Amino acid sequence: MGDINFGPCPHCGSPEIACVPSGPADGYNRSGMAVSTFRTIPFSRVICLQCGLVREWITDRAHLDLLRKKFGPKR
Repeated sequence: MGDINFGPCPHCGSPEIACVPSGPADGYNRSGMAVSTFRTIPFSRVICLQCGLVREWITDRAHLDLLRKKFGPKR
C-alpha cells in the first residue's frame, strides 16, 4: 500500500486521509467483490478525517489482475 497516493480529499481538499485495510481478522463488516465461489477480493476503506467522505479501494495489484481477467474487456 505504500506506493499508492490517495491525495487530498476530492470533496473538501483535506490532506488528512486514512486507509483502513480489510482482512479476515477485522472486527467490522468487510466489503469486497466475489470472483469465484470461494474467493472474494477485499476492498480497503479510504476515509477523509476532515469531512468523513468514505471510498473503497483495491490496494493489491494482484487482485486487480484477477478482476481484469474475470470482468475486463474481451479481446
